[in-house]
Amino acid sequence: MPSNLAERNFSASMRLLRRVGESCARLPELGELTTLSELTSRAHIVRSALNARALFEDFNRHLSGLSDALAEYERRKQQINRRDAPAPSGPRMLR
Repeated sequence: MPSNLAERNFSASMRLLRRVGESCARLPELGELTTLSELTSRAHIVRSALNARALFEDFNRHLSGLSDALAEYERRKQQINRRDAPAPSGPRMLR
């Protein structure tokens, strides 16, 4: 079960990516920019979009690694429980 912090982080990441996508969709074309300030502003938005994407990819890789580790933990736990489980009781058949 994900923690509240993980859920909040994921939600914040998704909101950030949506905002970045909306900002990038509204960017003027390079040929429309006439001042250094406009070019700098566009470059800042593009760099922020690339950084946000990289952070989200890192977050996703980390989450995948944690999911794999949890699956391995559960598998080992079941394996240990089967090994340590008492033999089934009940009528035994004689040979």
